[in-house]
Amino acid sequence: MISGSSLTVGDDRFGAWVCGDRQVMAARPDTLSGLPIGVKDVIATRDYPTRCGTNLPQAVIQALLEKDEADCVSDLRQAGAIVAGKTVTAELATYQPGNTVNPLSIARSPGGSSSGSAAAVAAGDVRLALATQTAGSTIRPASYCGLYGFKPSYDRYALAGVLATSPTLDTLGLIADELGFIQAADRVLSARPSFLEETAAPLPRRLVLYRTSNWEVLPAEHQEQIEELAQRLASSSICS
Repeated sequence: MISGSSLTVGDDRFGAWVCGDRQVMAARPDTLSGLPIGVKDVIATRDYPTRCGTNLPQAVIQALLEKDEADCVSDLRQAGAIVAGKTVTAELATYQPGNTVNPLSIARSPGGSSSGSAAAVAAGDVRLALATQTAGSTIRPASYCGLYGFKPSYDRYALAGVLATSPTLDTLGLIADELGFIQAADRVLSARPSFLEETAAPLPRRLVLYRTSNWEVLPAEHQEQIEELAQRLASSSICS
């Protein structure tokens, strides 16, 4: 286990880490048990402070997160994973990006807002990192850094202890250098009842097909396939 004290990572060439334990990060296990993981700095952890990429008072951040450790972190720790440290995020996972660079090419962006999670995996510090996504904050940095990025279906994972941006869009994300780590983490994280399962709240039943100004530049074949998919969904049970 990592001690309760937090350590600032000062020798990281890529600016991926907010705080962490370099000795733990150096380990290279091949299973989820004993696996060092990075945790995006909008996800509460008991061992390291959570700053959400801001200078807000800690009391404000704690009020936003509502828990001292997110359910997802607790579940992965119970499965044997070790929190190696907190990874850089854009401010509040939305605004000002951090100073993190892309380990594959330091002149290029690592993507955001989960820049630190992707950079830490791409740099070889950890094999798996937790991210979040409201628009493209998991799949974009994973793609930019040449990694596997998994954005699960909405509400697949519990979000208690994770900074909320949009309650109807937020998801937890996973970034790894091998698909097997994502599969192992998914088995653990999907085992906990989600918010909708716990509250029995109904899923929204409205389907909207929004044709933006780019619709006309799509090939006719693509337009037809999208229209056909929309018709199938509209006539299925999800909209009944």
